[in-house]
Amino acid sequence: MCCLVFAGFSSLGLTQELRRAVSAVEESYALPDWKGAVPEGVSTIIIQAPEPYGIKVDHTGGKELNVFGSYSSNKGKLQEAQEQQLLQTKHVGNTLYIILGETPRDLLFDNSRNALDVTVAAPANVKVIVRDIYGNVVTR
Repeated sequence: MCCLVFAGFSSLGLTQELRRAVSAVEESYALPDWKGAVPEGVSTIIIQAPEPYGIKVDHTGGKELNVFGSYSSNKGKLQEAQEQQLLQTKHVGNTLYIILGETPRDLLFDNSRNALDVTVAAPANVKVIVRDIYGNVVTR
């Protein structure tokens, strides 16, 4: 019976996928730094991420916003275009949105996690809110 199950897995290509998942090594890489002046009139920064618990917020002097950190991947360093998709900004009214993306993952047998470790250094006079993709506020 075990041989039949293994033969079925093998014919579907699942044994190779399982072998790859078991032997995968997760490594950390630096995110591209983002730096810029907070647009005039912005009083709130909302940081939105699928896994918002790896986000740290520091308040600094000055008017500059800095976002930096690292990401983990078991597929090696991402291409530059993929890295750029990990951090996007959008200015709407008096709010600046920072949207953090996810690292690519396989659908089957992928035990990696979306591990973004991000630090946001924002001006002290700007309110910063961290929330998940469903709108649940994690920190204010």
